[in-house]
Amino acid sequence: MTVNEVAELAGVSPSTVRAWIRKGLLKVARSGRFMSISFEDNSAHLLACMRAQHIRPPRTYVPPEIGRYSEWHSVLDELAWLLKAVYSDPTELKRKRFRLDVLFARYITLNRITLKAARREFPSCAATISPQVWQDLQRGWYNEVAFSFPPRSSMLGLSFADVNANEKATATRFLFPSWRITTAYYAVYFYLRAITRLKQPVFRFEEHGATLTNFKNCALRPLERSLWHFPLNIAFSPGKRYDIRSIRYLAQPQLGYKYARHPRVPNRSPKDVCRWILKVFHRRGHAGIKVKHYTLFDFLHDFRVWANYLEIEQLLHLRGPGYKAFLDQSLSILVFFVGGIAELVFLACCGETKFRNRCQRFYEVLAASSTIIADVYPLMPPAQRLELLAEMRLMTRGIEYVPKPDPNRVRVAF
Repeated sequence: MTVNEVAELAGVSPSTVRAWIRKGLLKVARSGRFMSISFEDNSAHLLACMRAQHIRPPRTYVPPEIGRYSEWHSVLDELAWLLKAVYSDPTELKRKRFRLDVLFARYITLNRITLKAARREFPSCAATISPQVWQDLQRGWYNEVAFSFPPRSSMLGLSFADVNANEKATATRFLFPSWRITTAYYAVYFYLRAITRLKQPVFRFEEHGATLTNFKNCALRPLERSLWHFPLNIAFSPGKRYDIRSIRYLAQPQLGYKYARHPRVPNRSPKDVCRWILKVFHRRGHAGIKVKHYTLFDFLHDFRVWANYLEIEQLLHLRGPGYKAFLDQSLSILVFFVGGIAELVFLACCGETKFRNRCQRFYEVLAASSTIIADVYPLMPPAQRLELLAEMRLMTRGIEYVPKPDPNRVRVAF
């Protein structure tokens, strides 16, 4: 057999087969530039590979008592995996080493996001931004801080080692999962409502359905042209075909290898993950009386309603640390990305000085309310994103933190 035939038989990539040959795991017969691999001479190794490939369970095991929760969890988990796979360096993807700040920085870089492009879609209106719009942005910050408190041991790490390190903190944070899900949703809701009100100042913002409709009608298209990119833009639209083959990110060579597949059974490839999420969105878009355009925002809204009103008992069965830890991580990734996109919109619209003053004021109010919050605020996502924006030269500097009093400092009274 050739290298490619062995790779297909064993369910691995050709480079893996060549590595086996270099390590002496496979015996080969060479004839000039060509080499052949005998199945008979390598039967033990190849049969072990085939056996490992075919004994995998066809689907993820889900305990019966949380069966209706499984799809919500899987969509969030696999959407988060798409962000990791698409925006990671190939070496880091192979090693399964991920960091949230690096992912967001690469999201900005690979999508060529600039403040100038965002300003074209959301014209500069620093003098006309109403207090209600600023309040919505601050509500988003408040809910994200509430979701992120108490901080986890590893705030920015997304690897499996970080999941294990965060298990204890997550068990405390997700003692009542429905409230954490609700808080994460409200952070996303207020971030996107603030953006929507920049484009459509007058609408019935008291109703969540009105915000969803106006976001899709007024703000989504400008965002997609400037800041809202794959996989956040995966959506079902009636009468419109979402062409996966046209997504340039999924054409990256490293995504075709085995290590780019989702770690959980059934180990979908990035393209299959995208198809599966679209299938779920398609079904949910047809669930009502009228077929509707279904986006990530709709999914988070429906998940919040399901978790907070319909199936609290299901979530109380999440006793083990695994489901909670991955739910915590997936929600943290999505809220971080949406919050960062909202901040880029406001930074482009009102300029650095006014935006930083709002960030500074928000921190000072929180710090005045609690010394505990003041101590850990640099670990909170809004503060981490400001530091990241300064590192990427999108801002010249971040906010100034209130200095801690030093009881040992010498004070001379005159």
